[in-house]
Parts: sequence; C-alpha cells; structure tokens
Amino acid sequence: LDDTDSKYIGALTAWLSGVAAIMSLVFGKVTQKTGKGPILTLGALCFCFVALPFLIQPDLQRWNGAWLILIYTLHGTGRATFEGTL
Repeated sequence: LDDTDSKYIGALTAWLSGVAAIMSLVFGKVTQKTGKGPILTLGALCFCFVALPFLIQPDLQRWNGAWLILIYTLHGTGRATFEGTL
C-alpha cells in the first residue's frame, strides 16, 4: 500500500470508530436475547483475527486497501464489545 504520507490514517481511524459505534448498538440489542457471553467471545475473536492478515500476507508491499479495511473493521468490532456497556 503506497501511503508514505499517511494520508489515509484519518479515514481509517474514523472507520474504526464508526464500526465500533454501530456494532455497539447492534450488540446492545443482541445481548438482550443472547446474554453477554457470546458477544464478549466474538469481541475476543475479532481481536485475535486482527493478526490473521499479517500471517496470511506478511509482505506489506502486496497489501491493498481491503486488508486495511478488514483489520480496522475487526478492531472496531472488538472495541465495541469491550468499551461498550453491555
């Protein structure tokens, strides 16, 4: 990914926060039916899966924006579970 000036970091950080906000609302509704356990497990798995793209494709020169969106989405989902008030 050719981003030597880090011009996408703001958009990606906003994406992460947006995903966390939306998923927090979704998890609030789902928790009423399933309880907190499954949601917390999902959040922990999302944080574990943040490392997966680095294991699949360790050569960052071959990455594209989809990999970064995936990482930030997983992180945002995990963040929603542990920063939200389930």
